[in-house]
Amino acid sequence: MPRRTPRIPTQVIKKLGLSYVCCELSKRGWSVQPAPRWMRGVDLIISSSKGKRIHKILVKTLKGETAVPFGDRLDIDADYLIICRKILTTKPEIFIIDTDRARNKIRKSTGRHRESYWLEPRDYEEYRDNWNLIGEGED
Repeated sequence: MPRRTPRIPTQVIKKLGLSYVCCELSKRGWSVQPAPRWMRGVDLIISSSKGKRIHKILVKTLKGETAVPFGDRLDIDADYLIICRKILTTKPEIFIIDTDRARNKIRKSTGRHRESYWLEPRDYEEYRDNWNLIGEGED
């Protein structure tokens, strides 16, 4: 009988993505802190080495090459959106977009009882490893 791969809970997938992004930002000299729970649409707050630059980051984590879901409310208060795709592989992919540009590309669907928002892969793939957008964390 073939062995089944256990289903990984969504919350664990999200934490894997956050950890991976924190590691990548730290390697680039940024001080990384989790955002307070009351800050909707922000997961991380990063500051440069001397604190001269501070940015708010929203991280979206995906297991595969799918659209990025935003749910039924488009609450993005971050400066940058970082998409971490293929998180369960040995080399996850990172896409970095400023949120103004991302908002212009996000699609909206209206169902019978609610709206939903998402970002298609073709709308974010050009921003792969776009680390120069955020830059280095050294002042």
